[in-house]
Amino acid sequence: MGVPDAQAATWARELTNILPNIESGQSLTAIYTPKQGTIFYHDGKRIGQIASTEFSKAFFGIWLDPKTSAPKLRNELLGQGCPPPLFNEAC
Repeated sequence: MGVPDAQAATWARELTNILPNIESGQSLTAIYTPKQGTIFYHDGKRIGQIASTEFSKAFFGIWLDPKTSAPKLRNELLGQGCPPPLFNEAC
């Protein structure tokens, strides 16, 4: 997604510190909130946050950016609705 290597490495360290190993039946949820960044939840309990809009754009862009490597999945996730404003794509 065009993220500089140094920034990607920083975010990878942050994610390593936040994300637990997920077992069958457990859930991991990531929610983007403007001005707060991405907040992560494990089985409904808040486990961490990365307070960067650029991180949020890169993280959710894996699935939602128009340039995703999985365009079919993107279309399925978005359905007929507009993409999130994080990606500034017109409907």
